[in-house]
Amino acid sequence: ALDAPAYVYVGHAPVAAGTINTNVRVETVDGPVFLRINEGKTREDVAREAAIVAHVAARGVPTPAPRLARGGAAFADWRGHLVSLFPWVAGRTLTRAEVTPEHGALVGRALATLHLASEGYADHRPGRYEPDEIRRRLAHVATLARPELLGAVAVLGLALRELESTRAKALPL
Repeated sequence: ALDAPAYVYVGHAPVAAGTINTNVRVETVDGPVFLRINEGKTREDVAREAAIVAHVAARGVPTPAPRLARGGAAFADWRGHLVSLFPWVAGRTLTRAEVTPEHGALVGRALATLHLASEGYADHRPGRYEPDEIRRRLAHVATLARPELLGAVAVLGLALRELESTRAKALPL
């Protein structure tokens, strides 16, 4: 479903990272690519994420842009899922013991660059990790016939209330 280049599949392996999406390293004859299966997201959610990435990339944030599908969207429909395909970027996740103050400084600079590059982006709707959305999702989980989850819902509800009471609301968006 993706325009160019045409990918010739060789193999794949799951990427054990992330919290929402299913991520896969797909081997092609031309090298690896990163496939994201967008879990629990609407077409609008996935399009919005791609637009944010394009906005900040155009302003100097070093982030790979998703490949465009036929028709120009930054995702494609595949077996009932919305999928995004990105260039593969080599790297690894550091263990907690490997993280140094220098890494913290690099992350701080990267976040500052991201926030500055976000200036001028017109869509200020809350994202999926804002307290109201998390509260909505917790309420949904609480209604499931899953008693083994009720303890976790209670703990997460307390943590959410604490976060909301200590969150610095006066910071600029």
